[in-house]
Amino acid sequence: MPNHVTNVLTLHGESDQIRAMLEAIQYDDLGIGSVDFNKIIPMPESLNIEAGSQTSTGLKAYQDFIEVYTLGGTIHQDDLENIPRKSEDAFLRQRSDIRPKEWKLGKAAWNNIRLYGVPTWYGWRNQHWGTKWNSYGYGEAEVNYQEGDALNFLTAWSAPHPVMEKLAEMFPNVEIEHEWADEDIGHNCGRYRYQNGNANPFFRDSFILSEINYKTLLYKKNKKAYNSFIIYLIKEGKKTENKDKKNITRKKIINYVLNNHVTSKAGIAKELNLSMPTVLANVNDLLEKRVLEETGEYASTGGRKAKSIGINKSYCHAMGILITANHIEMVLVNLGDEIIKKDRIRLKFTAELSYCTEVAQKVKTFLEGELAKDTLLGIGVAIPGIIDQKERIVLKSHALGIENYSLRFLEQALELPVYFENDANAAMLAEKKQKYPNAIYLSLNHTLGGAFCIDGKLFRGQNQKAGEFGHMILVPGGRKCYCGKSGCADAYCAASVLTQDNRQSLDAFMEKIESGDEKVLQTWNEYLDHLAVLISNLRMAYDMDIILGGDVGGVLSDYMIPLGEKVMAYNGFEHDVSYLKNCSYKKEASAVGAAKYFFTKHMGEL
Repeated sequence: MPNHVTNVLTLHGESDQIRAMLEAIQYDDLGIGSVDFNKIIPMPESLNIEAGSQTSTGLKAYQDFIEVYTLGGTIHQDDLENIPRKSEDAFLRQRSDIRPKEWKLGKAAWNNIRLYGVPTWYGWRNQHWGTKWNSYGYGEAEVNYQEGDALNFLTAWSAPHPVMEKLAEMFPNVEIEHEWADEDIGHNCGRYRYQNGNANPFFRDSFILSEINYKTLLYKKNKKAYNSFIIYLIKEGKKTENKDKKNITRKKIINYVLNNHVTSKAGIAKELNLSMPTVLANVNDLLEKRVLEETGEYASTGGRKAKSIGINKSYCHAMGILITANHIEMVLVNLGDEIIKKDRIRLKFTAELSYCTEVAQKVKTFLEGELAKDTLLGIGVAIPGIIDQKERIVLKSHALGIENYSLRFLEQALELPVYFENDANAAMLAEKKQKYPNAIYLSLNHTLGGAFCIDGKLFRGQNQKAGEFGHMILVPGGRKCYCGKSGCADAYCAASVLTQDNRQSLDAFMEKIESGDEKVLQTWNEYLDHLAVLISNLRMAYDMDIILGGDVGGVLSDYMIPLGEKVMAYNGFEHDVSYLKNCSYKKEASAVGAAKYFFTKHMGEL
């Protein structure tokens, strides 16, 4: 279900002009006092098709057909509008897996993309209305409009700003004051005033309603109801505070059990400094919810045997995906952070919509036959690049060759809750926060990245660029980096230095080291030298643990002694390198970390 956003329209102007506007925008079956967005910005009827898996599957099939029909090329638009039925029938005879409904929906979606740039109503409405649905939430009294009344209606997730702008343009002689507020207290609230067809700049900036939520907009015309509601909010605030304290305690218990595998109620009380009644209330509830389970009994010390308690690993699952230029890495993870299934598929990244449907199909195939899909919380997607999580945009990715790339179609195609994260940040999330509350994750993949974890939380920086260690200058005037500068750490410490930009695999390189290849040994020794300088600089700057991850990090466990010796040679302030840690996961780290986001989120909601 969406967050409901309450919208209130207050109108000023000549009564006949206001009346004319209300008659022009009303729902025909509801009457004056309602607002039909289709009367303001009409949606093409062909877009009104299912936005789901059948459409996605059919769209992929129809795109395959067009590829065959055009012989991989392009033809005139007029020809695309008049494709012979026999051509479609010939293709379908070869594709018995495509159901008629899927084909019909896919064809319609393909034509919609050709005509409108989006496959279904979902993308069009978000783009043109600013919200996914038409207005709703009308009660009988609310549409019995009398002069001077305000119009009240609900929208999903967002206020319909494009609709309001168009409405103001259509009726410039009517002054429109638009107030909105999300049901999430203090979030997504504001007021715009439209005069002479334009938004008044004085009112253009949203104001935050920190002490009220959306319901107050419905009560504000009734002072008695408003005052009662404020009292209600104060009471609810106290309830929320108590609930937050309970949630914190519960999270502590869950995290303790997760990190200690097997424990007891007495052990939890002692280690977390909690009263036994508090522990009993929380643990018994978690046992009833099947988050925890009794795993056996401790040996008796003379009294009654204590029940041992552990996490129920199969309570929930999450899927993780790592997208690279040429592959997708997929993992299915249980609550015990165990990978119960994984697959690596060659799939070249493209910015086309067909790539999203292809990924969705691979996910569907990956999950087929898995009992765990019934307890699947969502899909975490790790991407090498700078991500605006709020807007669902990849701002820039050198690895994928994209800028300002929208992730919303991929989100829609996957049909499950989706979380997007930078690949290095995701790899950091794969590590246990309790083990490394303050740490740097050095991601030594094809390109060099990294992440910060401070007090158990990712630190992203002001512009989402924290951890871009690859572009710290390591050798002034040195090798050319892909960013355009010279001497960047990426040009000396990325995995591509060893793989010769993927002309050979890292495994093949490491095998040559084992065989004693002198040229390869020299390259490896130089690589460790430069890596040691980078590590020493990071340690001096941030004074925290450094986790060696990524493709190279996965093979460094056998070379920690020579690497440690080189690091100490550059650092005269420390005489050990115990702060250097090996990553918990190798190639799957980013996918696992992206998946684990859903465990943290779900446990916080219990």
